[in-house]
Amino acid sequence: MEWVGPVLGSVIFFWGGWPFLEGGRRELKDRQPGMMLLIAMAITVAYTSPRWPPPLDAFGLDFWWELAALVTIMLLGHWQEMRALGQAQDALAALAALLPDEAERIGPDGAVESVPIDDLEPGDVVLVRSGHECRRTGRSSTAPRSWTNR
Repeated sequence: MEWVGPVLGSVIFFWGGWPFLEGGRRELKDRQPGMMLLIAMAITVAYTSPRWPPPLDAFGLDFWWELAALVTIMLLGHWQEMRALGQAQDALAALAALLPDEAERIGPDGAVESVPIDDLEPGDVVLVRSGHECRRTGRSSTAPRSWTNR
């Protein structure tokens, strides 16, 4: 029974804590400490504390269950964060698909000319019109009616 904590703690530390240990190592290598390094330090202290010599381990505490809870909660938070980032990237890709193939650039003399988007440069003034159709998708660039009714 006394080996349940150390065995499960070792599995959780090396398998579940691997993303944090690797991220902490990378942050140390890049000399940019961040959250991964902080979590890696916390789980490392919780994992190694039962092995400390008697002067440092004055109370004889084991942190196996705290290690398991910390790794589980941090993995859940990391998963949520990665999921949110993936959804944000998908939303940006969907917005990029709505960009029209051509833009109407207003010249210095006020003349409007149609140019491919790739020909636009920083500082160009463009005319934005609602309902312009995108040849790539064949859809209008305006929001669906259900979005505007909210």
